[in-house]
Amino acid sequence: MCIRDRPCEARYTQPWVGKITFVYSYTSPTAIFCALKTGKVDTAGITEKSELECALTKYKSTIYVGIAPVRSFGQLVFSFNSSYITSYRCFRYAVSSLICPQNITDFVWCDGLLGKDIPYFVSPVVYAPWFNPAVETWYEEHESYNITRAVMCLSRVPGVTHVDGKWYYHGKPLVLTFLYPSDSPCSQRLAQYLKSQFALINVTLCIEATTFATIISAATTPPFVFNITTFGWIDLCPAVSSWMTIYTTPCDVGGFSNTTIDNLIHEADSAPTVAQTINLVKQVELDLQYCLPYI
Repeated sequence: MCIRDRPCEARYTQPWVGKITFVYSYTSPTAIFCALKTGKVDTAGITEKSELECALTKYKSTIYVGIAPVRSFGQLVFSFNSSYITSYRCFRYAVSSLICPQNITDFVWCDGLLGKDIPYFVSPVVYAPWFNPAVETWYEEHESYNITRAVMCLSRVPGVTHVDGKWYYHGKPLVLTFLYPSDSPCSQRLAQYLKSQFALINVTLCIEATTFATIISAATTPPFVFNITTFGWIDLCPAVSSWMTIYTTPCDVGGFSNTTIDNLIHEADSAPTVAQTINLVKQVELDLQYCLPYI
């Protein structure tokens, strides 16, 4: 909405608007839903299963619920600060090997009601023509759910030692921290899941709830002083090449940067035909799956 400061362009013959109330944002999904129930807002996105069930039952006479897919996603974000263990690809492979996509869909995303975990950078369902099948092969061989592989990958990280079942990084006990937004029940469930999975290989993961502003500041400000966090993007357009730079802009990935991938993305975005664009994007997908800056 644009409000101009030119009185000469105002139309005085139209119906009078006595008051405009602009709300930038609510503090949490729960606050948004409460505002919807009490009539303070006319429309809102529902992001929790309990809220959806409440709207469909208790408030079915006053709230209309429309369900539609949204092009959006959230991922684990790692610090690429070279002094942190998270900057090593073997470490991120270990983390990926600890995560079962079906468990994320069931537990974090409420049996798929709120979303589905897809361990690739481009969804083979939403963006089928753009998806590179070679990505799936690489994932299954190197990054899929496999606890034994997780231990092997973690053991290969420079500076990591495994003595009497305990993990050390440069001689100190390996302790990691996962930051997640305190106003997100989904992120809280994700934090709990990750903590339990790290515990399977005897690694301590401290989960810390904080504000979204704190997370964004840590993840987008050098020297990227954090271990692992989570955030994502919404309302992505159908042309994959137009939004893939979110994977390689350093401020979006905790400091990750790859010139080869950057060049491929720019080339894809300006290719003369859709077919050429798709082929270039497919190469980007494979390169990203190999580097694994996100999970």
